[in-house]
Amino acid sequence: MKKAKFLLCVILAVVLVSQRVYAVSINSNIGLTPSKNQLLIRSQTRFTKKSDDPTNKDRDREDFNILTAIVYGITEKAALFVTVPYLIKELKSTEDGSGRERGDSGVGDITLLGKYRIYTKDYPSKTSRLSILGGIKLPIGEDDEEDSFGRLPQDLQLGSGSFDPIVGTAYTWQTLDNELDIDFTYKFNTEGTNDFEFGDLLKYNIAYQRRIWPFQLPEEGLYSQLNLVLELNGQYQAKNRRAGVKDADSGGRTIFLSPGIQYVTERFILESSIQLPSIQDLNGSQVETDYIIAAGMRITF
Repeated sequence: MKKAKFLLCVILAVVLVSQRVYAVSINSNIGLTPSKNQLLIRSQTRFTKKSDDPTNKDRDREDFNILTAIVYGITEKAALFVTVPYLIKELKSTEDGSGRERGDSGVGDITLLGKYRIYTKDYPSKTSRLSILGGIKLPIGEDDEEDSFGRLPQDLQLGSGSFDPIVGTAYTWQTLDNELDIDFTYKFNTEGTNDFEFGDLLKYNIAYQRRIWPFQLPEEGLYSQLNLVLELNGQYQAKNRRAGVKDADSGGRTIFLSPGIQYVTERFILESSIQLPSIQDLNGSQVETDYIIAAGMRITF
């Protein structure tokens, strides 16, 4: 079964520092940048379950998002990210007394993102770093697919059909035992070729992680470690528009509480996280998110 294959797939993910893999947040961005000329790969599989339908259509939504990113360190402070998603979208509902299944799968819109570190302060066994982000989402995914019931709803399409600029900032405070990451990104969604415009999207995250093993670090040499991670992942999205008219059943805000765990070695990280909505204030009759599961592996070459 297609969903099961992707749920069990092994994920490659990027490491954002040189020489050794260091732990970084699972669902948040960081202020660190890769070293000059370092080429990295990142991927993450995310499964989203939605089933709390306020209407009588009994809608049930399942999405897989398999993200793969290539990262290149242009200088010691600047890096380029290219992110390619593979999407599987499925929606089940009951309409006119009969069940319906709709969805699509394939490559979605590609994102090009640059990061530049504007502040660095190093201490013995500690570092504080701040970076700015900027880029654009390119309309690569199909946005006009149809099935036996007609044209797929826009949120079931693989792409938006629009060029969407992105700006943001990310900060990291890192020691040998702890790490704190804070980031903000804003995506200016524009009108696509289909006269549809998703609402602008603001994302904000704060993440903390703590090394729980080994209890004492070795006096020299590299080592493996186990970290516990806790994040607050928030987002606010404005209402969508079609031909300039706002959709009352779109937009709103959600804040997730996201515990996770990481196993870190010299060259790779194994990690997993579950995102649970603690605040969910959506407009109209949207289906609410039950949970999001993220799993992956990070590796450097």
